[in-house]
Amino acid sequence: NGEWVPQVCYGRLEHILVCQLPTGKSWGAFSGHRRVFAVLSPCSTGGRDAAAEIVSHTQTHHSIAVDLHSVCAVIGRFQTRGKWVIVDRT
Repeated sequence: NGEWVPQVCYGRLEHILVCQLPTGKSWGAFSGHRRVFAVLSPCSTGGRDAAAEIVSHTQTHHSIAVDLHSVCAVIGRFQTRGKWVIVDRT
């Protein structure tokens, strides 16, 4: 239906990329502008919210690049018993 639905997603930050986009119609409103992207490895957490419950993971997915504006918070994690536990105090 085209409605925006917020989701809780966690990922490990790998890189931050600063890109100067070329001019051209295909870039639309972003034509000729600088954009900042975060390269993340998404964590397999099943959409659970670590601010509301204990959330851990053992796997990450392939890296993705997202617009840094879509990152809402930076969280922590620690490893115990073969898994990573996410610390989200947002």
